[in-house]
Formats: sequence, structure tokens, C-alpha cells
Amino acid sequence: MMSDKSLLYTRDDTVSGGFLLLIGGAAMTMAILKYPLGNASQMGPGYVPALLGGLLALLGFIIALRGTLSQVWKTDKFHSAMRPLFFILGVIILFGYIISVAGVIVSSALAIAGAALGTRETRTKEIIILAIIMAGLSDIFFVKVLAIPFNEWPL
Repeated sequence: MMSDKSLLYTRDDTVSGGFLLLIGGAAMTMAILKYPLGNASQMGPGYVPALLGGLLALLGFIIALRGTLSQVWKTDKFHSAMRPLFFILGVIILFGYIISVAGVIVSSALAIAGAALGTRETRTKEIIILAIIMAGLSDIFFVKVLAIPFNEWPL
């Protein structure tokens, strides 16, 4: 039985290697999409490379996820380790749903405040100041400078 010290790689190596595979597979898939894919019975020139790129990205995701969770499951710190993941993904999904109704300023402020709750190290005063500044900058950049047709305030 091998001890943990005899391994040639660390958990960080596994996670970063998985992310490299994920990025490489996704880039390969995106680059090959300009070729016709066809279907399973009449494959086009981009079918197999796109399939292999997708499988490479999926393999990279699985490796990165296993590397991330390998030590977390053993140390009973699963909930504290997954807190940032759930808060950040949750506010991204919430932002997508409420931006058309709540407007850029309110939805940006809620997204930033919600993402900051992913860690227990931030303070309420810092969250409020950051949310106000970033919501204002989001409004200036996206609505004013880029002229994206978003509502600034709730309908």
C-alpha cells in the first residue's frame, strides 16, 4: 500500500491538470465547429474531432472535480468547502433570471452581495460598499459605454 507521501503528484496538480484538459477540449470543440458536423449516419469532417474535444473536456471536468473533492470528503469540511461554489453559481443563475425585471443596477448589486456571502471572511460594510460601487460601474460600462439595451432600474 502506498502512502500519501509517495505519490508523484499533489491534489493541486490533479486539479490544474483537469482544468487544462477541460480548457483544451473546450477550445478544440469550439475551433472545430466551423466545419459541418453532419449526424451519426452521415458524419461530416468536424464530427469526430468535435466529439473527441467534448470527451476531452468532460474528462478534464471529471479529473478536476475528483481532485477538488478528494481531500474535502475525508476531512469533514465538505459544507465549508462547497459554500463558495453554491453561492457563486446561485447568484449567477439568479442574475440571469432577474436582470430583465430588476435592471442592471439592482441585479448587479444583488449578485455581488450574494457572491460575497460565499465566504465567512467578508464584513457587511465591505459587501455593501463593494456592491454599490460595482453596480454603478456595471451601469456605466454596460448601459452607457457599450449601449447594451438593459433596463437600469426595475420596471
